[in-house]
Amino acid sequence: MKRLMTYLCCGLLIVVGAATAGMHDRFHHGPRGFGHEYPMTVSQIRSGVKDGQMVFLQGRLTKYFGGEYYEFTDVSGDTIEVELDNDRNWSYLKKDELIDLIGRVDKDMFSIKIEVKKAYPSQRSVGTK
Repeated sequence: MKRLMTYLCCGLLIVVGAATAGMHDRFHHGPRGFGHEYPMTVSQIRSGVKDGQMVFLQGRLTKYFGGEYYEFTDVSGDTIEVELDNDRNWSYLKKDELIDLIGRVDKDMFSIKIEVKKAYPSQRSVGTK
């Protein structure tokens, strides 16, 4: 009986391990319908997003301003400043590579920027839903 229970437990661990293998921490692999499913545009962010709101963008890092600051150009060609914190490893992102970006809006008196929380090479083609 003990041997049977041991085999069942081992089998269960193997099945669970195999089922979760290959699951990456990617935003678009999660369940749908909880917001940020489709990318916003920079013009939408500038016109009606509140300070501190989380946003999902698709586009490219096109210019380096220095320090932690970069220019992000969305798929419609509009640009916004984004902040990539130095305490994280962003080396997998390349200039002009299509990326998906999740971040928090930081509105000041005269400027607006995105504090990037997560970014990764895009798995979808431009403009698809």
